[in-house]
Amino acid sequence: MKWFYDLKIGSKLRVSFGAVAVLTLVLGVTNILSMGRVNQASHDLTDNWMPSVQAVMTMRIDVGDLRRWQLAHLLNDDPAKMATYEQRIDATLAAMTADRATYVKLISSPEEQALYDSFSKNWDAFLVEHRKLLALSRSEKKSEARELAAGGSAQAMTVMSEQLGQLVQLNVGGGRQASADAAATYLKARWTSIVLLVVNVVVGMLLAMWLARIVSVPLQRAVGGGGGPAPGGV
Repeated sequence: MKWFYDLKIGSKLRVSFGAVAVLTLVLGVTNILSMGRVNQASHDLTDNWMPSVQAVMTMRIDVGDLRRWQLAHLLNDDPAKMATYEQRIDATLAAMTADRATYVKLISSPEEQALYDSFSKNWDAFLVEHRKLLALSRSEKKSEARELAAGGSAQAMTVMSEQLGQLVQLNVGGGRQASADAAATYLKARWTSIVLLVVNVVVGMLLAMWLARIVSVPLQRAVGGGGGPAPGGV
């Protein structure tokens, strides 16, 4: 460290304060990066996982409503009531289309995409059976319509319900993982900040004491000896 002793006092002060400033900068940058990771995890939770769960749950409600109006149509012979149920069916189908469009934008993994694609195929197959069922019900062929409702239509409904349940669980699991990641990032950032803060304080104190010593000793010698300026003068 002879190079440091040979510096002028002003240069020694600049080097010492610069070292403290660098440590402070490292502490600040580390905190900013950590906050960014926590913020990203928070956004994943609020902007992806939670809306995805809500969207899938809404789709499950749509499927359940469609099945309810479908069966109500089968159990009625009154044309006016059947027309009312058909209006409700059309409204539910429109809502399902909108809800699916909302959910598609939130899909965030190949696994989720594959599961949704499988659901879409089953939904399309269910709609084919649904149209047949309504046509039979309108034609007063209630017995045949009920057989269809209890057969392929019911099977498709069961499969779709299971797939929507899997999508819910997948997104709930993703939300839990995002929350756990945020907590882990926060804990790591907390301890990193504590360590860097302690290092910053300790290094600053050591530099201050060291600088005071290497500056004061030559000055004391110069004053005591009455000589000229000490080495490393201003």
